[in-house]
Amino acid sequence: MSKNIVSVIGLGFVGFPTACILADKENYFKVIGIDKNIKKIKKQKINPFLNNSNLFEDKALNKICQRAIKKNKIYFTDDIKNIQKSNVVIVCINFDFKINKFKKLKELKIFFNNLAKFLKKKSMILIETTLPPGTCDKVILPTIKSALKKRKIKITDIYFSYAFERVMPGKFYAKSITENFKCFAGMNKLSGIKCKMFLKKYINHKKYPLFQFNNILDCETAKILENSYRAINIAFIDEWTKFSFDNNVNLNQIIDAIKVRKSHNNIMRPGLGVGGYCLTKDPEFINFSVKKIFKKKSSFPITNSSMKINRNMIFSSLEFIKNKVKSLKNKKILILGAAYKDNVSDTRESPSITLLKELSRNKIKSVLHDPITNTNDNNKYGILNYLPKFEKFDLVLFCVKHDFYNKISLKKFKKKPIYFDLNCVLDKRQINFLLKNNFKIEVLGGK
Repeated sequence: MSKNIVSVIGLGFVGFPTACILADKENYFKVIGIDKNIKKIKKQKINPFLNNSNLFEDKALNKICQRAIKKNKIYFTDDIKNIQKSNVVIVCINFDFKINKFKKLKELKIFFNNLAKFLKKKSMILIETTLPPGTCDKVILPTIKSALKKRKIKITDIYFSYAFERVMPGKFYAKSITENFKCFAGMNKLSGIKCKMFLKKYINHKKYPLFQFNNILDCETAKILENSYRAINIAFIDEWTKFSFDNNVNLNQIIDAIKVRKSHNNIMRPGLGVGGYCLTKDPEFINFSVKKIFKKKSSFPITNSSMKINRNMIFSSLEFIKNKVKSLKNKKILILGAAYKDNVSDTRESPSITLLKELSRNKIKSVLHDPITNTNDNNKYGILNYLPKFEKFDLVLFCVKHDFYNKISLKKFKKKPIYFDLNCVLDKRQINFLLKNNFKIEVLGGK
């Protein structure tokens, strides 16, 4: 089988592992990795793998990346001109419309105008970046069409598709790319066919069938609706969490009873807050889409309220703590977990770091620990990778459900600090030990 030459533009959380996975497919793909910050990528990702370092929590992905890089299966460059060799161009660049929307829209147009200058006929653009609904039809395609026209190339001389990512860093990072329900759409029937054929070459589509939308707008909207639903689900539980500690209600036990019903088992539990790159921004994209792309007057009061609630969820936890401790003044606090979710090293928009900053703003001393965060984040936020002695602190806050914290020896627990579980981190064995031995333990939502 002749190889497809694939360019992956943007070597971040989505693009880099995708490039390595494609390059690891024997006899299928020749890969070009393109990033404007290629020197940084080489320093932080490529060189460590050349030196046998492991960057990810996923052992399988580490092996894939090492094979791809050591065997020179990816040509890394910052020169976008290299796409003129490619059959497929995957765009994984972050266009974060949350910050300076008009500047980002201008940057997006400039990027695709430049990209179109080097596209060859019969090549396919596949966008995996999350975008406000309507961006492809109203902004990107007209930009590409105009640039191609100057080259006397018709828009129908290329293939254009959109397939949003559902990549999840962590223990199954690679599988989130190759074994996940992929949604896609093409600008026309032939683009859809080409996209489907390409995706089938590296996705386990027999176990995880591909879902094809009739048009790109529906596909763009699916990602925003999906993450809006998740954000609303999280925000919903916050008001019940406040009710639970105001009225001594065991919310966690109530949720246990509700989750018995299969139709209700996705109800969320009390937690410190929402983090990560998607849920903290994606739901807001619909406002930009309606006002600036479609110029309509639709409103999304529930979605917008959920975003506001989620941004303030750490204050619910702080209120809970203050209700149990008369004053935080002169207290020394240990925060356990700096990542935005369990068993990942990613600290983007982490509620634990927001909590750290809020405590610091109020001149309350706190130390942040995480077993798997990287050196850059450790230096930036003062994160410790080694676990301090609990007895040195007045309060110990369990904030992220890393497996590491469930494996802590019970001997590590001492009677001096007050323990707070703010995210259902501790298991029943640990909580029963603390209760049996008269340790001070408070659980958000009830023990």
